[in-house]
Amino acid sequence: ARRGSIEATWLDAYVNRRKFFEGVPAPMGCYLALTPLVLGFEFGNVSESLGVDPRALACFALLGSSVLMICSLQTFSSKMLIKGAVRGRDPTTSHLRSRSYASLLGKVVLVAVVGWLLAYHTWRVTLVGMLLYLGSIPLGHFTYTLLLTDHHHNKLAAGGK
Repeated sequence: ARRGSIEATWLDAYVNRRKFFEGVPAPMGCYLALTPLVLGFEFGNVSESLGVDPRALACFALLGSSVLMICSLQTFSSKMLIKGAVRGRDPTTSHLRSRSYASLLGKVVLVAVVGWLLAYHTWRVTLVGMLLYLGSIPLGHFTYTLLLTDHHHNKLAAGGK
């Protein structure tokens, strides 16, 4: 629930400060650092097509992912899929645990489809995943800023939009 007189909404079940990362987590940073390699596997010699030294492209990717890992941008976490509070290491709050047969079936189908796509279109799927994650970085920060900052709460409490 939100502070003060602000009514709780369905968003409160999914969006709270504990469900965000500060900066890009290390596994995703490594994933982003491999972008030039994945581009090369999918499209051939990309650095030559762009007229850029391959070492410069690799350096840019490494520096970019490093900066994203140490910056204070708030990024989405998979904990956003959990409805309600996240309670430390409580296994009952895992978003991986299925609470119904329909949920289990959906997860099995999703894993099968992603597995098939990765088997037949490995680098294209990896590249799309990288682009989707890069797009989610500013979206996560804006979501955090708009929904969880004190400025937003004070504006809502004062009756503003």
